Amino acid sequence: MKIAIVGSRGLAPHVGGIESYLTELCQNLAKRGHEITIYGLKKYDEGIDIEGVKKTLIDCVYTSSLEGVTTTLLSILSANRGEYDIVHLHGPAASLFSFLPVNSKKVLTVHGLARKGERWGNFAKAFLRLGERFATKFPQETIVVSEYLKDCFMEKYGKETHFIPQGIESYDYAEPNLIKEFGLEKDNYVLALGRVVDLKGFHHVIEASKQISKDVKIVITGELNGYCQEYIRRLEELNHNSKNNVIFTGEARGDLKAELFSNALLFLSPQEVGGISRTVLEAMSYGTAVVLSDVCSYIPDFSDACFLHRNKDPNDLANVVNRLLSNRERIHTKAQQAKSYIRQAHRWGPIVDAHEALYQQLLNPCDALLRM
Repeated sequence: MKIAIVGSRGLAPHVGGIESYLTELCQNLAKRGHEITIYGLKKYDEGIDIEGVKKTLIDCVYTSSLEGVTTTLLSILSANRGEYDIVHLHGPAASLFSFLPVNSKKVLTVHGLARKGERWGNFAKAFLRLGERFATKFPQETIVVSEYLKDCFMEKYGKETHFIPQGIESYDYAEPNLIKEFGLEKDNYVLALGRVVDLKGFHHVIEASKQISKDVKIVITGELNGYCQEYIRRLEELNHNSKNNVIFTGEARGDLKAELFSNALLFLSPQEVGGISRTVLEAMSYGTAVVLSDVCSYIPDFSDACFLHRNKDPNDLANVVNRLLSNRERIHTKAQQAKSYIRQAHRWGPIVDAHEALYQQLLNPCDALLRM
């Protein structure tokens, strides 16, 4: 099949969670002989080449409010000039433009309810709600990445969707070498890693650091997003005032990232908006126990594999971490539970099978009926 992937910044796994996920999805689909074209942005291209995957790079309006919208709009218009069997849209901006016609079968994946983010004003939230409604009407098929989203679309819109979770690789343990430069060793620190934006809740980690036991160091690692300089200054001021010397490593890739995940005693994810964060899946795949905001408590199997703290409550985050530090056996037990959950629920094989089956069902509906 010829498949176009639209709605992300391209093969840029270090830019964001959707980009990381789609890089692996494209790779796995290409391994099965499909011809993949992924649309992305020139600014974010990381020079990654995957056999069987073609990159189409465009320019857009590079501002925090317009980048996603213009990227998706221009990508869909470009894809409409191609000869594809399937155009697969991803993300909230793709939902909003899913009404645009394409000369192919159209599939949309919804990764979360973006309108629940506090960063959006009423005007933006109205458009995001409109995108949700469009997601139920214009694509031939809609995929959601959690059972919760599946229930939401059925209850609110009466729309039957396909639940296909995100896939994640199974990672091997990395011995501590590069992290020693930061004074880190196996199990002597807790880690928060991701894009440095307010919705990820890094400020809660710094606030909590005032109360977290000095038995462990606190590490924040992530991409310093150019659009979030004000938030970065806020974090620096918070850290200066806390006098707890939270360690900022900057962005981590490759071996350094693997070592940070592998050797952290706990992974902290105080995200303010519900949805399965890619970095949480990575931490669990490395066998690291996760302390997660209870904004994700609606995802039973996922949240059961983590420890939970109250959303937007740094005091509770500190209390949860301190209780766990006094009973490290609980941490190691949960870490094994998390790794087992990932291997069971997020293996790439069944996830690629599900994508292929849905694509085939769209292209050959008669064959699908005969198999029923």
